[in-house]
Amino acid sequence: DYTFVLEAGKKSYRRELESLIAADKKHQEELEYAQLLAMTDPLTGVKSKHAYIEVETMFDARIGYGNQREFSLVVFDLNDLKTINDTYGHDKGDEYIKSAVTIIKGIYKYSDIYRVGGDEFAVILEGEDFTNREVLIKKFNDIIDKNVVNGGPVSAAGMADFLKYKDNSITHLFI
Repeated sequence: DYTFVLEAGKKSYRRELESLIAADKKHQEELEYAQLLAMTDPLTGVKSKHAYIEVETMFDARIGYGNQREFSLVVFDLNDLKTINDTYGHDKGDEYIKSAVTIIKGIYKYSDIYRVGGDEFAVILEGEDFTNREVLIKKFNDIIDKNVVNGGPVSAAGMADFLKYKDNSITHLFI
């Protein structure tokens, strides 16, 4: 009889444990989804300002330790977004932003793009995009020059290279 009670207790404990494991797995999936949402800009699908702050912190730590490899930072500031929003409405402004992001994505295919403000974006160039940075910024500017004439999103862009013995943070690149 004692064995029967022990077996019943084990089965009950096992079911409870399996239930707790399943609940824990569900909570973990929900947390991962929430983190993904926090790291993604809902309008454009690029990485969010929160994601940029995290990667900036990581880069700054590597810069501080002296083991950051070469990279460049490109920042973009869309022109006339306020005018578009005020004149045609925010839906048109959102389309303008998405069109600009499509251009940036088309140029910087191997780098993460971050929305760091309402009409501001940043791209950290490493690897192939870093190697080809001069060609890529020229390609971007050529598209923008055509958009000035023919219509389409227009954006100012600036690029700075990390200089290991000069720059002590990502922010310092533009000082």
